[in-house]
Amino acid sequence: MPRKKSSRQPSRDPSDGDVSAPFISDKRVFIDEDNCGESQSRRDRIGRSKMSSKDRRKKKSREPEDFEDEMSADYFDDFIGQKSANGDSSVDDEESSFIERRSSRVDKALLTSEDDRRRDRRKGPPDLFKSQGGYEDRQSHRSKPAKRSKNKWYRSSHEPSNRGFESEYNITGVKYRSASSTARALEELKRKRLEAREKKRAIGIMVMMVLIAGVVHFMGRETVAPGVVSKGNMGDSAAVDKVYGKSKGDTKMGSVQRANAAMLNAEINSYGSLATDGDSIPPPIEKTYDDAHQFLVPLHHFADVRDTPRPTDTAFFFHVPRAGGSTIKDMMGKCMGLIQASEVGVRDGHNTDTALQVLTIQENKYVNVDTTTIPGIQRAVDMGLARSGMSDLIVSSYFHESASLFDLEHQGRAFIMLRNPFDRAVSMYYHRLHELHDLDESVSIEDYGQGNGIENNWMTRFLTNRMTGELTKEDMEQAKEILKEKFLIGFLDDLEESVYRIIKYNGWKYADDETAKMKQEDCIADLAKLGSNINTEGYELPKRGTQAYALIIWQTQFDSKLFEYARELFDDQTKTYGSKERKKQRKKEKQKKKGG
Repeated sequence: MPRKKSSRQPSRDPSDGDVSAPFISDKRVFIDEDNCGESQSRRDRIGRSKMSSKDRRKKKSREPEDFEDEMSADYFDDFIGQKSANGDSSVDDEESSFIERRSSRVDKALLTSEDDRRRDRRKGPPDLFKSQGGYEDRQSHRSKPAKRSKNKWYRSSHEPSNRGFESEYNITGVKYRSASSTARALEELKRKRLEAREKKRAIGIMVMMVLIAGVVHFMGRETVAPGVVSKGNMGDSAAVDKVYGKSKGDTKMGSVQRANAAMLNAEINSYGSLATDGDSIPPPIEKTYDDAHQFLVPLHHFADVRDTPRPTDTAFFFHVPRAGGSTIKDMMGKCMGLIQASEVGVRDGHNTDTALQVLTIQENKYVNVDTTTIPGIQRAVDMGLARSGMSDLIVSSYFHESASLFDLEHQGRAFIMLRNPFDRAVSMYYHRLHELHDLDESVSIEDYGQGNGIENNWMTRFLTNRMTGELTKEDMEQAKEILKEKFLIGFLDDLEESVYRIIKYNGWKYADDETAKMKQEDCIADLAKLGSNINTEGYELPKRGTQAYALIIWQTQFDSKLFEYARELFDDQTKTYGSKERKKQRKKEKQKKKGG
């Protein structure tokens, strides 16, 4: 279709009065209705040429009427400006109509903007925790400026680096977190969580270590009496002389009792009174027995095996002849450094001393009393041996007579070493024949077994104090009860285990110094292997079926039964005083019997 020619006329002055003629300016043209059809394309070309691509996209989304009004408004403004410049203030009908349309549209736009603001106030501010794409138009509640600029990232000198950014169009004052600030916040949160986990783990490890240390300490503790002294103090003569103190009867004290007394004094100073303040060790109580156990009354100052050890108790070794007694005394004196009360202390005229004292004889220490004889025991009682606490160990073969050495406050803790009664009787025969020479050489082993010098059930008689007459089943039961209640059991054929139990039962310990401790252990091991009572002349035991065998078995029948009963007691005492190896062995034997 051919393009219409432009109706553009030559420029004229608007003052000529022809209002229908177009007024042509340098840039824009305002025409009347008659020429609107012809000049529409012209206006479109002018608008397209001056519109940007962004404006064109906006133009497509709007109605043509809106665009025409907008463009006409621009032309109208220029036209009014020209008229005002020429001093013409008149307004014709067309201009008045255009002004009314424009005012109506502005009022409508203002009303719509007011409705939007009211709606936004009812809805409230946008949710800042939603994603940015969660809003159809985040700026819908704001009046759009003619031109937008990009968001500015800024960091003022007086603001922290993670302040974020604020949009130029942000009317509400909301500031959005920057990407780097979010990353730093996440890293900080991650670091704090890691620190919290590490702290909990460290606390758990510390608690576990404390629990393990407590268990190890509890398991490693010795179940001994308070006031136990190590052997480092036991064998030091200089220390003995320096720390001797006074006790009841103006007498001196031995190393173990000195330590016990020191701890006792410390407890008294801390608690005021043992009896009144209820210390962990109860005060001693006089034992009472029913009619069936009256035979224990003379022995009531010997502590029971199950009694709690007290610092003032003294160890008592009931020496059964030819049953390893000499070996035990050497171990306790030479290896352990204990102060003993036996027959050695009265040598060189010390049996006439009027006061107790400790003597050093062949590098061992002894109190100047003799507890192996009845007169010597009585002298020790008169001098207050047990009350003095000078002796760590009292040795005697007179069990009932030695009970008078002790009292309620100073009790004895007894242990015994046993040997097979048949073997012990044969050993005694050769010992008397070749070493003591108190038995005629013409006395044969058969004569000995028939009663010529043999000891009839020595152990049963000395335990029950039935030295004469025939023994009965009742005597046998009493001897068993005495062993059970009053004695820690040891055996010559199990010497190392027995020595371990004796040391533990009496609360004796090795020296703190490792070298001294090794010497003590080696000393005990050597004596246990060799023994101090090995026969210098070899002999053979009578064989089963011979007359000597039958006679000796008959002379030791009660002791043999008591010996077998002591085996049971030894096994029962393993649980409390046995070594770890023996406890494991006992457990395996029980499981084996249970399985069989």
